[in-house]
Amino acid sequence: MKKAVSEGKKSLPIGISDYIRAQADYYYVDKTLLIKEFLDKKPLVSLFTRPRHFGKTLNMDMLRVFFEISDKDTSKYFVDKAIWRCGVEYRKHQGKYPVVFLTFKDVKFDSWKASLDKIGDLLQEEFGRHQELANSDKLAEYEKTYFAKIMNGEASEVDLTASLEKLSQMLTKHYGKAPIIIIDEYDTPIQEGYTKEFYDEIIGFMRNFFSGAFKDNKNLTYGFLTGILRIAQESIFSGLNNLAVNSVMDNEYKIKSNRESGDGRYDISLIPRENRYPGIIMELKWKKDLSEDGLTDEALAQINNNRYDAEMIEDGIQDILEFGIAFSGKKVCVNCI
Repeated sequence: MKKAVSEGKKSLPIGISDYIRAQADYYYVDKTLLIKEFLDKKPLVSLFTRPRHFGKTLNMDMLRVFFEISDKDTSKYFVDKAIWRCGVEYRKHQGKYPVVFLTFKDVKFDSWKASLDKIGDLLQEEFGRHQELANSDKLAEYEKTYFAKIMNGEASEVDLTASLEKLSQMLTKHYGKAPIIIIDEYDTPIQEGYTKEFYDEIIGFMRNFFSGAFKDNKNLTYGFLTGILRIAQESIFSGLNNLAVNSVMDNEYKIKSNRESGDGRYDISLIPRENRYPGIIMELKWKKDLSEDGLTDEALAQINNNRYDAEMIEDGIQDILEFGIAFSGKKVCVNCI
């Protein structure tokens, strides 16, 4: 006869993305020092790239609970955690900011229209978390009209692209403090666009959507994003200088993108932290109808012609792999030298 599980034993929070529930009902590995690391470095926007099931959403919800203004006392979820022992300079940030939280992990549809409808639903739900704005005496009537348009599902595509920027403006006016914006799995709908052939539509929308939120937005305290891929980073975040990227490869490589080297800007560069690893340069090409037309050769030629390896060579790195990557929908071609 099998021995019963002891009463005090807890399960791991596999598939649990609710921080309050995870730390109370499951065996929770304390990750709250991530808050200290962030507050010490103070990047304006942080991008965390991890494969699925690496706890990204749970960590983002932890940040939301820690920073977000609430009618309830949420400090009780941290008093026994590592961040609380770090001192008053960190504890003073707990529960002090309005927070915008969106997760795109379920935006997986076969068409751009369905994807946009789902994004509209998510924004409607998030605006609904901030009902205090609907009757705020600190907002102008046109701002309340826009708020109502989102809440009533009457927003156009153009309205939706400006939603993060406008919501952050309204929260700043209402609270007198700029919000923290958290976006979980920002690239899931972009990945669907790659495979379902509505890439142009989704990348155009996301570029404007995130630009308003994270680029030159004076109504932003901090931004956090998580993603599965790094591919879309160029088109989405180009020009955002204060972007800190955290990746599972960070221990072996310094990962840079859209940086000047030689006579141009490479797409992605993986610079080894130790000589036993090769340097890696990737140039990405997209085409609506991909065929064997030499697009990967074109990418490799661009790497060589523009001397993208100059930065690594100056650092004494001689073993360098160059990848030309072309993709369209589900088709991907890779060439390496």
